[in-house]
Amino acid sequence: VESYGLPSDTCPVPTSECGACVIDALPHLGACFISSSMPCDGSVMASSYTSRRFKDLPTYHLTFPVRYEDESIMNSAVQDIKGCIKFIEEQTGAKWSWDAYFAAMKRFNKETQYELQKWEVNQTPYPQLIGPCYELFRKWNYEMDGGIDPRILKTFEKVDELMMEAYENREEPWRGKMRHRAIVWSVPAHYYANFSNWLANCWGINVLVEMESLNYTRPLETEDKEEALKDMARLYERMVMRRHTNGGYDHVLTELWRQVEIWKPDIVIMYQHVSCKNMATLNGLFEDQAREHGVRLIWIEHDLMDPRTVSRKDMRSKVNEYMRTVMREEPLDPSLVDFEDDASW
Repeated sequence: VESYGLPSDTCPVPTSECGACVIDALPHLGACFISSSMPCDGSVMASSYTSRRFKDLPTYHLTFPVRYEDESIMNSAVQDIKGCIKFIEEQTGAKWSWDAYFAAMKRFNKETQYELQKWEVNQTPYPQLIGPCYELFRKWNYEMDGGIDPRILKTFEKVDELMMEAYENREEPWRGKMRHRAIVWSVPAHYYANFSNWLANCWGINVLVEMESLNYTRPLETEDKEEALKDMARLYERMVMRRHTNGGYDHVLTELWRQVEIWKPDIVIMYQHVSCKNMATLNGLFEDQAREHGVRLIWIEHDLMDPRTVSRKDMRSKVNEYMRTVMREEPLDPSLVDFEDDASW
């Protein structure tokens, strides 16, 4: 795909999207195409590749302001949303329904309350829903739903009930294996979703929360139409990855130390996505400020979607080396220190 103009150091996610366009591997369907988020230049290029490939599909690019803390730009963001709504109506013939939107956002606000309940529990000395169990539920039941399906709330209620019962009994999510509290910062490896399970079972490192979870969680407006559009813009401006990689280094560098104060970890799993230029520019500052704050960083390289660049075994070796040489600890389960899983999916 580089021969079509894509830089060789672009993130694997937009690279794969662009490559799929080039080899004609994406389904050609739908009435139109909408892109949003754009946390980095690679995502912007992927959107342009898709619109160039599907020339007969009308395209609308949601391009929210980068400096999203500046409320003076809110009018621009709202106009962008209004333009997108009009675009969809013109292309599909469907009409925007405020009743349907407000009903969905009321459910989404309820889901957010359940999400914040998990945060409150995990911030205590007795965390319950941790690691990939928490992260996968967040991605596929909270963020992917967004209040659309009323049935999802039953799942939230059941999970909350189980979590609170375990919390009241002061149970451990991994019995006898909680040596360290940890949070994950930067972009995790999508080809190793259960890495935090290995951390807990091998070394007793319990991941309480990941950076990608810490997005916009304020209740959304469900009555005033103009305020509702502003809240929608704020939500999009602070979505996954964009919340931390846009708007200045304070949102990812200083924000880490704010979260350390809240979650009280003694270890930060610091992912180093080898193709992410946004995060790479801050590596030195993270190191310097970690020493000032007395926080242990375990740097773990990965390539997001491509285990051929950095394997799962290589990721584990970074932790093994740190825990033995710096922490002077032995593993809880020595059989998990070194094993082959190159062929696993």
